[in-house]
Amino acid sequence: MPLANAGYGLDDDAWLMARSADNLATLGRYVPSRLPGYPTAELAFGLDFRLLGTGWIQGNALSSLAGLGGAVAMYALLAGFDPRLRLLAAVALAFHPGYWINSVSTIDFIWDPVLLLASALALRRNRSSLGGLCLALAVGARLTNAFAVVPLAAFHFLVHRRARGTIWFATVAGLGGAGLFVLPLLSAGPGFLQYTAALHRDYVTGGYHVYEEMLGLPFCLTALGVVAAALAGRRRA
Repeated sequence: MPLANAGYGLDDDAWLMARSADNLATLGRYVPSRLPGYPTAELAFGLDFRLLGTGWIQGNALSSLAGLGGAVAMYALLAGFDPRLRLLAAVALAFHPGYWINSVSTIDFIWDPVLLLASALALRRNRSSLGGLCLALAVGARLTNAFAVVPLAAFHFLVHRRARGTIWFATVAGLGGAGLFVLPLLSAGPGFLQYTAALHRDYVTGGYHVYEEMLGLPFCLTALGVVAAALAGRRRA
């Protein structure tokens, strides 16, 4: 929350998301932030801007709340394990560079892990309809999340051994996800199924983002420390 007033940042995707949400909030017109469309995030931020006004504080704060919800879902998903390990897992997720950076940005990336975790939690509790709805929203957050239906369906069946519930989960997820992409279809036409490349980036910048958001300095220093300790132990042996 303290970073909510830090602006939209340097990622052009955040500015495009804000423009899409503003169009929805002020004009009532859905325009994808970029193709193939990210309707879950676009609708969420659009509603946020409609109710609270347009601005990065509102958008970044909503992402922060979503990120917090994901950490809570991680803790709840691990019910039955040592509470200390559950808390450690939730904190580790919350402070992963890619997670916390996107949880203070008006952008769609944070919705992916949050909704997938929510779907897994619902399935663990044998709530097939809710799990399917959460996965449908995850698909609306990023189309490639549709592939998650396979491991999530397997997870539900292995835990509960109820084929009917598993099939119902997949059905709700498929129909819901497809329904969300009616919006990009109506807005951009049949050609909406294409990827819009981000502007102002090159391979060097992309490589740095992989390091910064997926690894980060603490992880790299820890890895170097582990390697150094292993080499020191081998020399002593």
